[in-house]
Amino acid sequence: MTTHTRPPDNDAAEREWQAQEQAIERERHGLDPATDDARVLRYRVLARALRQPPEQALPADFAQRVARQVELSAASRASADPGFERYLQRFLVAVLMVGAIVVVAGHASEWLPSFSAAVPMTVLTNPWLLAFACCIGLSQGIAQWQRRVH
Repeated sequence: MTTHTRPPDNDAAEREWQAQEQAIERERHGLDPATDDARVLRYRVLARALRQPPEQALPADFAQRVARQVELSAASRASADPGFERYLQRFLVAVLMVGAIVVVAGHASEWLPSFSAAVPMTVLTNPWLLAFACCIGLSQGIAQWQRRVH
């Protein structure tokens, strides 16, 4: 049913809007449904159902029950040991790293000449670049360690 906001500029949405509004009005005034089309009849059923109070009231402690179920569900998820998944993930990352090293080392004779032609060896042996790479690696390692500790 509508929330009394206009639909977008669309013919189909406008027809639905009009059918909903007509059904609400006809149901509110108790007019005969014999002249209504099928779409308006369906919306009249909805309008009638929404106007009637629920057949069965919620229990007085409904909110407490739901909150208790949510707490139990959250506690059961928190108590589940994620250790296995964490170790499995670390194992798979290690396997992928070993596989990458094997592939790189196995095909080094193919790509290393083109790499050394593109990057002069003086760049790779520059002590300042080595110091820069060590600083970046060290700062990333410390950041990871701090996230783990806190």
